[in-house]
Amino acid sequence: MKKYIIPILLIAGSFLSSIEIARAQTTTAPEAVLKTFPYQQSNQASEALNSMDAWKSADWKMFFALMEDTSQQTKATYALHAFVNKVAQEDSKRAAFVKVLHKQIKKAKSDYTKILYVEELKLLSDTIYVNGRLSILPETKLNTTNIQTKAVNPTQLLLNLQNQYEQKSNSIEKKNLIWQASKISDIGNFMFVAKFLSDEAVKHFAANTLAKFALNDLTIRGSEVRMVLENVLSLIQGEDSAILVPALKVHLKKMPYDYGFVSLFNGKDLTSWKGLVANPIARSKMKDSTLQAAQAKADLKMREDWVVNDGLLNFTGK
Repeated sequence: MKKYIIPILLIAGSFLSSIEIARAQTTTAPEAVLKTFPYQQSNQASEALNSMDAWKSADWKMFFALMEDTSQQTKATYALHAFVNKVAQEDSKRAAFVKVLHKQIKKAKSDYTKILYVEELKLLSDTIYVNGRLSILPETKLNTTNIQTKAVNPTQLLLNLQNQYEQKSNSIEKKNLIWQASKISDIGNFMFVAKFLSDEAVKHFAANTLAKFALNDLTIRGSEVRMVLENVLSLIQGEDSAILVPALKVHLKKMPYDYGFVSLFNGKDLTSWKGLVANPIARSKMKDSTLQAAQAKADLKMREDWVVNDGLLNFTGK
């Protein structure tokens, strides 16, 4: 009988060791998973998202700790957003992860992570529930009355942000606007965020965001962009500065001195703007006197349809 006991004990020991090894591997899973993000094709993230789906509380604790690490923040943000989109399609998993995010909002150590968790929570929760949970953010009144279930048109998003710009009074609300603008990388959102550089409460947060804007999208360039980024260099703060400042200096040196983005609107009036007369072919056939009369009429119509209010260009015509 004894000769059978030893093999059994060896097998049991081997089994327990494999469990310990697997457990040890699980604790390193978050760092390994983050290497996948950001990804180019969805199939590249399937394995990583399946791993996240199997994480235990200890794994999520490690993941959220990495989220507070600025060197891992970008990858962790991509991973979290991808996972939220995955669990949003399954009611039971969605409800479970909503609870995880609720707890994490309270534990978040930075405005960035608080805002991030709030935004992801909006994708998973109904309006009443979200509004109740947002009460833990002092003096914050984020608008969750119209939770978007479809992708927002970039132009409409910018118009919405412009409308909210003057209404925001505290730093959390302003940072939330900057965060929303940063979701879509284009020149319009870049120039919108640049407005916050003169705001003492959020200028450093805006500067860090603008630096990432420019470094991630090389099409954002031009004389006005250059002036903004030169100002940004002196405002970047935090742990990110060790990476962003040198990278941005190199970026500015490489940025071509061409026109790039040139604002057609001076922010004050319609100087140099003209109404459209017919089409190029029709215009080319007009006599000078006819063209001048048509241009005068088109200019008058243009000034009736386009007006400037509070530095913004508004179309009022039909």
